[in-house]
Amino acid sequence: MYPVTLLSVCIPVFHAEGTLQRCLDSVWEQNKEFTDWEVLIVNDGSSGCDDCGRNCKKIVKDFRKAHKLSKKQVIYLEHRSNLGLLEARRTLVETAHSNFILMLDSDDYLLPGALKTLYEAVCKSGADIVHAGSEIFFDESKVLDKSEMKVRAQEMLKKANRLYEGQLCGSDIFNSYLVLGNHVGFLWAKLIRRELYLQALSYIPFTHCVMAEDFLQYFFIALFAKKYVGLKTPVYSYTIDTGISSNHHIKDLESWEKIASTANVFTILFEAVKEI
Repeated sequence: MYPVTLLSVCIPVFHAEGTLQRCLDSVWEQNKEFTDWEVLIVNDGSSGCDDCGRNCKKIVKDFRKAHKLSKKQVIYLEHRSNLGLLEARRTLVETAHSNFILMLDSDDYLLPGALKTLYEAVCKSGADIVHAGSEIFFDESKVLDKSEMKVRAQEMLKKANRLYEGQLCGSDIFNSYLVLGNHVGFLWAKLIRRELYLQALSYIPFTHCVMAEDFLQYFFIALFAKKYVGLKTPVYSYTIDTGISSNHHIKDLESWEKIASTANVFTILFEAVKEI
């Protein structure tokens, strides 16, 4: 039997082994103020290695050993092939043993005191969703055009921190998100009640989704949530991937896959809404 913990930090991994150690270390650092957590890592068919030649499983094994953590506190999961971020997150949420889920992308990291800040907010408010602030990070040593990247970082910082400061209840949550645009639908920097997350996933059939999957999941999360709380305190550092291009021209198979994935998201969405 796995012990029930207060928070589950869920980390999907696909070709991000190079930053996974930093990500895991940021979870360990939470121990200074908050200790009742578990971390779940799912290798979504990734075959990459970090600078030391370690694959995902080895990085997790070394992390456990370095901090004398058990397999019950640091849970390693694996997909035989790449199923996409949506299904990786589904696996994590279904496997978690706590009442609250915090999604953490493997190229990002938590800021000091993040778990304490989020959990105290959820205890004080009884919210289904606690939405906190974010910081933006990029590695200047790997950027050719620093001025362009700084502009992108400022734009992303503004978008990531679009949240409703205070409480929302019932239908006001969905309206704030989708109609008024008062808070953004990114899944990171949000503590979400696991029961609510599972309810949202129950409306989403299996799909290999590589684009707009945050929108699909948060649509149902916001729709069914009873209480939302937003606070400006930064808890999350989002890394701008220097390999991401702003060019939206369809020029290769991967671009077509993203377009098809987005179309599939909206097909799923419309079919599910008809049944609600």
